[in-house]
Amino acid sequence: MKRNLLAISLLLALLSIVPCTREQAPAAQPASAPVSPVINADGSVTFSLLAPTAKSVNVNITGIPELAAMSRSENGTWSATVGPLDPEIWEYLFVVDGVSMIDPVNSWLDERLRPKSSMFEVRGSEPGFYGIQDVPHGVVTMHTFKSPSIEDMRAFYVYTPPGYDRTKQETYPVLYLMHGVGNDERGWTVMGRAHYILDNLIAEKKIIPMIVVMPNGQYPRTQGFGADAYDRDLSEAIIPTVESSYRVRTDASGRAIAGLSMGGRQALELGLKNQDTFAWMGIFSPALVDTGYQAELAPYLDTVNDKLRLFWCAIGVDDRLVTRYHPFIELLDTKDVRYTSAITPGAHTWSVWRIYLRDFTPLLFRQ
Repeated sequence: MKRNLLAISLLLALLSIVPCTREQAPAAQPASAPVSPVINADGSVTFSLLAPTAKSVNVNITGIPELAAMSRSENGTWSATVGPLDPEIWEYLFVVDGVSMIDPVNSWLDERLRPKSSMFEVRGSEPGFYGIQDVPHGVVTMHTFKSPSIEDMRAFYVYTPPGYDRTKQETYPVLYLMHGVGNDERGWTVMGRAHYILDNLIAEKKIIPMIVVMPNGQYPRTQGFGADAYDRDLSEAIIPTVESSYRVRTDASGRAIAGLSMGGRQALELGLKNQDTFAWMGIFSPALVDTGYQAELAPYLDTVNDKLRLFWCAIGVDDRLVTRYHPFIELLDTKDVRYTSAITPGAHTWSVWRIYLRDFTPLLFRQ
């Protein structure tokens, strides 16, 4: 044992006097990540990305057709200033050597089940129609239930308007509001700001105070658009829960259904197949990506004029689904259906759908 300790001590002593013939490289100093995005006072936005080895970097802002080219500094930081932009909540991506990526230093991501874009907001001098204004505010409550259609736990949100708890006798009409693909029950509040839009419209006395139910319409891929599963969940679980938990109207004239994109397709199918349940229907940028729905739904159009109080449809002129929208309108015309249709500025984005909710809800539940 002593011999081993002596050998180790001798070896360490020899190593201590052998000169180091290889220079030690200094520890790498990572460049500090830039702040991005920066909202400037004039409404322009400066984007930055540290990408020293990239050959080209662009900014892709949803709703702006052209990519914004970014310039490289000596330390490898790319930057570009875009705008001024209109007051709005914007989505964007970086395109690095042809590959899209989120902004690594921006923690505000879209609220899809799989986030795919970064977010920022350009604010105006006053809060917009979807902003938090100094008005009475409603309450958003989450409910969970076991889905009878897929035998799994699911959730839905319920918005109750300001003053709901104080009006102990009054019953309220109900809007069932569907989201688009990739979102869940949070979509219309987190991305759509639906509760703030309704608060502001109620304060301005532009809408009849209503309860809004926002279910999760995202079903397994085997369910397709999920309308059949959705129909069962609504009729057997969601509507009964709402009607037993809240003071709501239970007649068709006191219920509306609406949705965007995938939810627009779901609302169309559910609304037409359940005209004794819903008398008001709103279809925002519907995902009519096939033509099979025409033969399936055509028979239900024969009773629309007698049963529906409102059939409201809208889509953006730059929406990727607009070419599918025209055959749908032609079908309504062929069946002599009374409807309201609008092709508005904008694309397949939340900035359009927030406007549709603002414009659609004042029409609901009127005599």
